[in-house]
Amino acid sequence: MDRLFVDIKFTGKTPDAKLMSIGLVDESGEHKFYAELSDTWQLSDVGEFAQREVIPKLEGGASRLPIDTLKQYLADWIKELRVPVMLATDSVQWDWPCIEDLLKQRWPQNLARDPLLLTTDYLYAFDAFEAAREAAFASGLRRHHALDDALANRQAWYTSGGDIRDVGGLPMLKARQRKDAEEVVAGLRSARSLWVVGKGDLKGATFTLNPESEFSRKGEGW
Repeated sequence: MDRLFVDIKFTGKTPDAKLMSIGLVDESGEHKFYAELSDTWQLSDVGEFAQREVIPKLEGGASRLPIDTLKQYLADWIKELRVPVMLATDSVQWDWPCIEDLLKQRWPQNLARDPLLLTTDYLYAFDAFEAAREAAFASGLRRHHALDDALANRQAWYTSGGDIRDVGGLPMLKARQRKDAEEVVAGLRSARSLWVVGKGDLKGATFTLNPESEFSRKGEGW
């Protein structure tokens, strides 16, 4: 199950915060989605932080969409990826509820109903992830631009070794499975029950499934 990195910008961090912009990028980096909302907020809604950090990075023009159009475009874009995907976010309190609201009337069949949290509980090496994300911004990505933040998370995820996942591609809690995963990588136990993302550049990574495992790829599933 591929990861789909998402970042969303709001007018603030209050219960009545309005959606301003959204960016997504798939694992390959080839498929990107970016939109700004034209009818969900006005300048008087915007908090001090968003005025300073988010508004200057908005692009305007063709990026601006009304909310109903965004809902349709986003659902169609995810469907057109044509592979099972799981959203990856570092903001489960804000980004994920927003996604659920945007897609609740047209949830893509290839989108998992739960997200991957880009936190220490799921990432293979969280400190390395944080350092790689800072390096991504230092290389020129715009911090607090929705698409660039998603791109930075993707780059950091790859560089730091990804997330620990089970045979179905679902993330596993590191607190429970880290030791087992490390034993698989070291060849100390069978990979029959685990699927571990290799460290380094995951574009060329291999997965440590035992060839004799009961699990085998069938089309787009296991």
